[in-house]
Amino acid sequence: MRVTLLGTGTALPTGDRFQSGALVGSDDRSRRVLVDCGGGVLQRLPQADVDVESIDAALVTHTHLDHVADLPSIVKARVLAGTPEFEVVGPPGIDETLDDLLAVDDVRGRADLTVREIEAGRVEVAGFDVTAFEADHSVPTLGYRFPGDGVRADSDGETDSGDDVGSARGGVTFSGDTTPSETVVAAADGSTVLVHDCAYPDGTDGDGHTTPSGLAGVLAGRNIERVYLTHLYPDTRGKEGAMTAAVESRFDGEVTIASDLETFEV
Repeated sequence: MRVTLLGTGTALPTGDRFQSGALVGSDDRSRRVLVDCGGGVLQRLPQADVDVESIDAALVTHTHLDHVADLPSIVKARVLAGTPEFEVVGPPGIDETLDDLLAVDDVRGRADLTVREIEAGRVEVAGFDVTAFEADHSVPTLGYRFPGDGVRADSDGETDSGDDVGSARGGVTFSGDTTPSETVVAAADGSTVLVHDCAYPDGTDGDGHTTPSGLAGVLAGRNIERVYLTHLYPDTRGKEGAMTAAVESRFDGEVTIASDLETFEV
């Protein structure tokens, strides 16, 4: 899989980080799924050399505006490009949210839209076998794991081979917005990459998000090769070194501050 981080910021602008969004593509680039679609994500697509018509679906972690704001623009762009078919998958509430967002310009009426509301568990999205798991945020939120090496773990901690979740191998996990959560890192255990909310530096009230020391506490002992810190508020500017050091103090993997348009293979 090829993953491109399209937006690593929040609802507060910084000038260099758009709102939340990532793109997961299959090895042959024939299938592409957006994970969240905040403001600015549509503009990042051509910068990543990706046509909006080539996106098969959007997988939404939760209904806060900085994770869904560009969905109407994505859907309308596809309508104008002659590809009105699109699927949106997310937690309960996403269908009603889309009704509100797509009422402008009657976008929903012009598109051929499929919406699926899901709970924690396994779900197929554009041919990807994804595991959804609950995150801890102020509204119902799901994180998602795209597995690697043909092994996937479900929300009850079982893999296809009957082993526990920690033995699942490879892939990429997206935490969604969350406080430090054992459920989230258990779902991510064994991932090649974890893209995790780290919205504020230490010393700031997390308010439904994660700080570096909080993340370090739940990551300790987990088998994850690399962690990208994302959903970065302006408060984190200039404190990136201290943030990565705080996580690395209790976690053996590589820790990186995420950047818009950063791309990696898993």
